Amino acid sequence: MRRFAPLVAGLVLLAAVAATVSGGGTHAKSRWVITDLGTPSGERSEAVAINERGQIIGSVDKGEDKDGHSITRAFLWEKGTMRDLGTLPGMESSQAVAINERGQIVGTSWNFPLGSNEHAFLWQRGKMIDLGALGRGWTSDAVAISDVGQAIGTSTSAKVSYDNRAFLWQRGKMIDLGTLAGQQETWPADINEHGQVVGTSGGFPFLWENGRMRELRTAGKRKLGSARAINNRGQIAGSAVWENGRVRDLGVGGKGEGGYAWAISERGQIIGPIYTVYKNGSVRKTHGFVWTRGKVTELPRAPTAINDRGQVVGEDLGLHMDNGAAPPARAFLWQKGTLVYLTTLGGREAAATDINNRGQIVGQSDTRQKDDYGAIWHGVLWTLKP
Repeated sequence: MRRFAPLVAGLVLLAAVAATVSGGGTHAKSRWVITDLGTPSGERSEAVAINERGQIIGSVDKGEDKDGHSITRAFLWEKGTMRDLGTLPGMESSQAVAINERGQIVGTSWNFPLGSNEHAFLWQRGKMIDLGALGRGWTSDAVAISDVGQAIGTSTSAKVSYDNRAFLWQRGKMIDLGTLAGQQETWPADINEHGQVVGTSGGFPFLWENGRMRELRTAGKRKLGSARAINNRGQIAGSAVWENGRVRDLGVGGKGEGGYAWAISERGQIIGPIYTVYKNGSVRKTHGFVWTRGKVTELPRAPTAINDRGQVVGEDLGLHMDNGAAPPARAFLWQKGTLVYLTTLGGREAAATDINNRGQIVGQSDTRQKDDYGAIWHGVLWTLKP
């Protein structure tokens, strides 16, 4: 969970509208400056999250080990410098997944083969801490961290080694959150600063608080569902919206379409993809939505993150061509009906993964430094041109 600070006033001064309306969004010329975060001792990197202090986390490709396995290292980027966070003892790879406002980072460190030697970690004040595993379980993975330093993730079960159980880690102790009645596995998704955890247990959404897990009632005739995000006000988003003991259907998508939430802001705005289900059973994400107090605004592209000012970022995959070829992906910012495509590092493709309330955007861009076909991705930061 991340707290957001007031947005710089200049961010709302977007470029003049330059093109036509498309799918509910007006395209505008980009006024964003892109910064390459670098790839020390490696070719590829990706940025996954940014906090209000401008600290960025991600991972960088460090080559291969003697057996040909890719080596990945978690990084922290701040004030122009990328710092390798290292690994847990005896392991050679790591990946960061979340950062809070204190600068605490959680992720996973591992060796090959995967599934037999991986542990969740907490990085703080220059030290990587092994979060361990539940009981006799031997693997764990981190998912999120709150602003008070509580981390959540999954661990192999203490009773049945192949079952995944949600855990809460706080003050050096890992707590098994249990499961809903009749279920074996639990997958956590998010935690707020009050220690409330949401996720899915056996296909049913849950809320865990004060040491107890309870099932969240779903909307309409549906019984299965998922809870994916919770803010500090206790509003929950997933396959529905839960607030003050009430459940509401998202009301997203038309005939042959569906949608679900990916994230919720502190103002209660919800974003997610809208997908199309074809007659052959295949599913494809086509565009997205913003849900605000029951009102749904469809976006022309699929979003990945939203801040407290209602600014949305994401990746535009476009429509597939008649010959089946995939078009280039483009990073975008959507705000108040205006869609802005962000610049790249010289290649054709880019993807935005997170935005803070200062309007700083992170993601990755293709540099095309090797050839016209082999994409070389670098983690990047986008900031508004003064």
